[in-house]
Amino acid sequence: MVALDLPYTSLEGRSVRLEPYGGSHLQGLSVALGRPEVFAGGWGGGRAASCAGDAFADWLLTYLPLGSAHVYVVMDAHRAVIGTTTILDLNPDAETAHIGYTAYSPEVWGTTVNPACKLLLLTHLFDHGFGRVKLQADVLNARSRGGIEKLGAQFEGIARRDAQRADGSWRDAAVYSIIADDWPKVQAGLKARCDGYGRYAHTMDDGVLDELVSLRRSIDNIDAALIHLLAERFKSTQAVGRLKAVTQMPPSDPERERVQIERLRALATDAQLDPAFAEKWFNFIVAEVIHHHEQIATTGTIATDIA
Repeated sequence: MVALDLPYTSLEGRSVRLEPYGGSHLQGLSVALGRPEVFAGGWGGGRAASCAGDAFADWLLTYLPLGSAHVYVVMDAHRAVIGTTTILDLNPDAETAHIGYTAYSPEVWGTTVNPACKLLLLTHLFDHGFGRVKLQADVLNARSRGGIEKLGAQFEGIARRDAQRADGSWRDAAVYSIIADDWPKVQAGLKARCDGYGRYAHTMDDGVLDELVSLRRSIDNIDAALIHLLAERFKSTQAVGRLKAVTQMPPSDPERERVQIERLRALATDAQLDPAFAEKWFNFIVAEVIHHHEQIATTGTIATDIA
């Protein structure tokens, strides 16, 4: 099988957008990446290549493989430039590609930006029939190697004397790959990390991650239902508050509250829920309801009324 021609087009994710490089991006890239700490790990040839401002802009145009690869600019949700990454060495006949030249602004290191970008790039490649994607880093760049390993990429070995650093020394490259057989698990792990389902998702056994994601989606749905139920409950209690205000009834009703606590504690016991927790929850809700009723009695409305 031969992979399809890979479109060089914008890729949109939940928190990042990858745009094909254009001249309008250069200033943003200079601000985001023209900093010593970005070069310190080995990107761009290492510390000796570090530069900023106009010098960085001039250097970047010679460093990135513009015109021969899919060079992307990484944008955050506010369309601010936060980095760059590239798909290169495209070989549709062999179904192989390489993701490299990746660097991000230090402000987004350790966030979901890298997994979100890799999810977009890898999905783009595997959806177009590519079967093997290479990733690599300087053997001395522990942070980059850790990031690649966290993706779920498999370590293949060391390519010795792979490229010359800016200081004239030669680097060895740690080479990793993700193949089509790996992709379902890697994809699930990336989605889990992007959705906040755990930074160690890639280390889980087959099936465990899928179950975790499914369970947490159910929990999310329950939380959403609870919010809507509470909203409806407060609509009703606010209506009671207005009725009490018209009839000059007191905001609180201690006897009803006592009966409700007994009832809820019994329901909690039957449902195998801690009755003390049920009482604590009810008291919290009642305190808010009484506060609403007092506001209605005083002003005729409450601060949380929404037009």
